[in-house]
Amino acid sequence: MSSIPVLTLPSHPDPYPAYQWHVSQDKIRFDEDAQCWIVAQFNVVQEVLASSQFVVRPLTAQVPPHIAGSSAGELFSLLIRMNEGEQHRLGKQVLQTSLNQLDLRQLDLLLLDSKIAEVIEDLSGRYDVNKADELNAWIRRLAVSVIAKLYGFSNSELDKICLWIDEFVQCFSPISTPTQLGAASKSAVSLMAAFQNLLSNADSDPDSFLYQLQAEAKVIGWDSSSALCANLIGLLTQSYEASAGLIGNTLIALHHDPVLYTEVKQEPTKLPQLISEVARLDSPVQNTRRFVKNELDMHGVALRTGDCILLLLAAANRDPAANYAPDELLINRRDRRMISFSHGRHTCPGQGLAVRIASAGLHHILKSLAPSSNHQADVFPFAHLYWTYRPSANGRLPVFYTHEKDMS
Repeated sequence: MSSIPVLTLPSHPDPYPAYQWHVSQDKIRFDEDAQCWIVAQFNVVQEVLASSQFVVRPLTAQVPPHIAGSSAGELFSLLIRMNEGEQHRLGKQVLQTSLNQLDLRQLDLLLLDSKIAEVIEDLSGRYDVNKADELNAWIRRLAVSVIAKLYGFSNSELDKICLWIDEFVQCFSPISTPTQLGAASKSAVSLMAAFQNLLSNADSDPDSFLYQLQAEAKVIGWDSSSALCANLIGLLTQSYEASAGLIGNTLIALHHDPVLYTEVKQEPTKLPQLISEVARLDSPVQNTRRFVKNELDMHGVALRTGDCILLLLAAANRDPAANYAPDELLINRRDRRMISFSHGRHTCPGQGLAVRIASAGLHHILKSLAPSSNHQADVFPFAHLYWTYRPSANGRLPVFYTHEKDMS
C-alpha cells in the first residue's frame, strides 16, 4: 500500500512510485483518507472524462466552500471549465469557435511567434534566468504575457495582469491561506475591471480576437459580458499553470540528463517533442475531480449521486497499458498517449499553444544559462539549481532556488 496520502502527491519530490502503485490497484476503489473514489488506469480515466454521467463540480456546491461569497468565488462561478449548465454550454461554444484563432491550425504563426519574441525580449531585459528567483518570475510571466498581448493588452499593462493572475490562481487550491484567498479576491476584482475595459475598446478593431469573440457571442446568444471576461481570465489561468509547469518540469528533466541537455541545446527543433514527452512523464496537472450525476454501476462498483472521483492523470500517463516503457523519457516516442490536458468535453483547447510558448521560452533559457565553469562553455549549467514544488492539490509547479540561498 502507498504510504503517501494521495492528495499530497502533486507536490511530493517523487510521487511516481506511489502513482505506479495506484495504477496496479482495482479500476476504481475508495480511499478512506481522501474520502473519494480513486481512478488511475488510463482507459478508465478516459472513460470517466468522456462520460456525461460525471460533472466537474459537486451538485450542491457549484463554488468551492472556501471561496463562496467572495469576489474570487463569483468569478469562479462563471468559468465554463469549472461548471455545467446551459449558459456554460453556450459560453463553451463561443470560446471554442473563437479560439480557432488561437489554435495553431488557424493562427498566423508569424504573428504568434512575433508576440512571443516581443515578450521574451521584454522579460529578458528585466529578469536574469541565471538567478533562481528571477528564473521563477520569468517562467510564471511568459505564457500569461503572450496570451494577454494576443488579447490586446499593452506592454505597460502586462506586469499587473501577471501579478493578478499569480494571486488569483491561489483560490483554486483548498490549502490556500486566508491571506492568499484575500489577495485572490482583490485580484479577481482588478482582473474583471481590466477585462471589462479591454472589451469596451475592442469594438474599434474588427480584426482583433476580442472583436470577433464578442460578435460570435451575439450570434450564439451568450450575452453576459461578465461571463465573457471571466472566461478570458480563465484562459490566462490555464496558460499560466500549463506553460509554467511545462517549462519548469522540462528544466528538471534536463537537470537529470546532461546528455539530453546537450542534444536539445544543439538541436532546439527537438524541444516541442521533449516538452510533449515531459507533459506525459511529469504532468503539470496531476489530477482532476469528477462528481457522479446519477447513481450508476461502474466496473462492478455502485456509485451514488454526488460521489467524488479523483482521476490521477499523472498515474494514467504512466500506465504500462497506455505507453511502452512508461517511466522512461523518450523524445521520439511513437503513439504517445497522455491525458495531461484532459479528454472529452473538457479537453484544453490550448495544448498546442502551450507547447509552442514553452518551446520558445526554453530555447531562450538554454541560450541564456551560464555554464557551471567559466573555462568550458558547454559545461552543464544546472549544477547548483534546486527546487521544491508550489503547494497545490493538483498542480506540479516547481519553484527553483540555489544551494547558496538554501544555506543562508
